[in-house]
Amino acid sequence: MNEEKRNWSLLDEFWLKFKPLAVQIQPTNRNVREVDQSIDSLKEFITNIVEGDKNQKKIGQE
Repeated sequence: MNEEKRNWSLLDEFWLKFKPLAVQIQPTNRNVREVDQSIDSLKEFITNIVEGDKNQKKIGQE
């Protein structure tokens, strides 16, 4: 078990030597940003549907 942990540690060190941490984190940040944008788009879409339903109900009541 300790040998396995040591091997992983060496792999991590090897990876960090050739790829700066910022480069490793960047794709994750981009994915999070894309998810946030998707959530915002869905919120806007749902709001538009709800507002449209409210307007149709008002028209039906008049």
